[in-house]
Amino acid sequence: MISRWGATMLGSVGLDALVVEREDDYVALAVRLATDRAFLEAQRAGLRERMARSPLMDEIGYARAVEAGYRMAWRRWCAGLPPARIDMSAA
Repeated sequence: MISRWGATMLGSVGLDALVVEREDDYVALAVRLATDRAFLEAQRAGLRERMARSPLMDEIGYARAVEAGYRMAWRRWCAGLPPARIDMSAA
């Protein structure tokens, strides 16, 4: 679960290239990150701005999505329906 969370966060700031699926790809990436200073500098250069523009920093949008989820859950409960998954990505 934590790896998927990390992949989501990296993708949110445009660092999809740092997400790998296989263990040997992870080792190769780790070696690259440990030895390729130019790559690291390029990634760090705009990270603060990318983070500021990312959905991760959209507090208002997140709060609206949570509120919408609560409303949906309440309406389902009032209608006698069973609990359902709240999709936060749709907001």
